[in-house]
Amino acid sequence: MLKKSLSVVALAFALAFPAFSQDGSGLKPQGGDITAEVQLNLSSSNNNTISFPQFKGRYFLSPTSALRLGLGLGVNNQELANDVERNSSSYSIGLGIEKHLAGTERLSPYFGAEVFFDGASYDEKGPNFEVTDGWASGGGQASARAYSSYGLNVLAGADFYVARRLFLGVEFGFGFSSTEYDDVTVKVGNQSNTSEGYKSFGAGFNFLGGIRVGYAF
Repeated sequence: MLKKSLSVVALAFALAFPAFSQDGSGLKPQGGDITAEVQLNLSSSNNNTISFPQFKGRYFLSPTSALRLGLGLGVNNQELANDVERNSSSYSIGLGIEKHLAGTERLSPYFGAEVFFDGASYDEKGPNFEVTDGWASGGGQASARAYSSYGLNVLAGADFYVARRLFLGVEFGFGFSSTEYDDVTVKVGNQSNTSEGYKSFGAGFNFLGGIRVGYAF
C-alpha cells in the first residue's frame, strides 16, 4: 500500500516538474475564471489506494475572492457471508466564500467559510432478519445509523500552481455541526425492535486527508 501511494505521488511530481520552468505570469485565476478540482486521497478506509470523495468548483469574483461549491456522493453495496447484504449511500454539499492573499507567483494562500449539509442512509438484509435505516450484523445492536447533518466551517488552505492554471492544494479548518440520527428498526422473524434516533452537536478541527488537484478555466 505504501509503495503504491509513494508511486502515485512520485508520478504526479514527475509530470509536473517540467512546468516549473514556465514563467510565473498568468498562473493564477482572474476575475470571471472557474476552477474545478477533486480531492485525491492516497489511502482510504476501504483499502483503496486512490479515492475521489468530493468535487469542488469555484467562481472567482476577482483575483482575490471566490465563491465555492462542493459536492460529494457515494453509493456502496456489500455482499457478506451467510447471504447478508448491506447497502449505503451518502451525500455532501458545501457552499462558501474564499479570500485569497497575495502569496507568491505560484502560491495562493486563502481563508474563508462555508456552510455544509450531509447525510447517509443504510439498510441491511439477511436470510432471517432485516434492518431499516441502519446496519446491525445478524440482527443485533445497530452498528451504523442513517443521519442528516448541517454546520459551519471556518477554513484556511493554499493552492500551489505547478503549471499555468494547474494547481495542487491542501486545506484545513474548524467546524461546528448538528446531526440528527434516524430510528433503526431491526426485524428478526416476526419480532421487531426499534432503537430510537437522537441528536448530537459537535465542534472540532478538520483536515482534508489528501491532495487537492485542480484546474482553472
